[in-house]
Amino acid sequence: LVSINLFSLNAQILQGNSSLGVQAGYCLNLQSHNFECCNCSCCPTHCPETAKGYYFGLNYQLPIGFSNLGLNAKLNYYYTSYQSIRDLGGEYAKRFIDNVDNPVLKFTQTVSTSTIILDLLTSYDFNSLKLYGGFSFGNYIRARIKYEADIISPENATFSDNSKHK
Repeated sequence: LVSINLFSLNAQILQGNSSLGVQAGYCLNLQSHNFECCNCSCCPTHCPETAKGYYFGLNYQLPIGFSNLGLNAKLNYYYTSYQSIRDLGGEYAKRFIDNVDNPVLKFTQTVSTSTIILDLLTSYDFNSLKLYGGFSFGNYIRARIKYEADIISPENATFSDNSKHK
């Protein structure tokens, strides 16, 4: 998971040399989801997608002595979502519709995740530029995956319950 935070808002309260703040913003996450829907070559297995969403959280910064070094802790909640739409045929589509030749399905996958991430960082100030480095620990607190399929062709084909949408 690679996360890029855009349009960030950060407000801090200074207490002596340390600071406590809140942050929020818009984020883009590059995710790779494993379909593993079948064991044939016609089915995509890893589909990288860009998920869009938001984040908010708290941060605390404590300088180390009177140097340019600092310790930082950030706790953020992230929510992201993406949708992937593909036309699938061949052996994969035959797993869902086996009574017709050459069926084609429009397969829609919607993935949304909620994540809590704790960042433990050190910082170094170069005049007005601050560099951060450290570790991130995260845990998915909720992941929801929704699959839908529509029959594109042939026109007279239906699923086992006589519908054209699942």
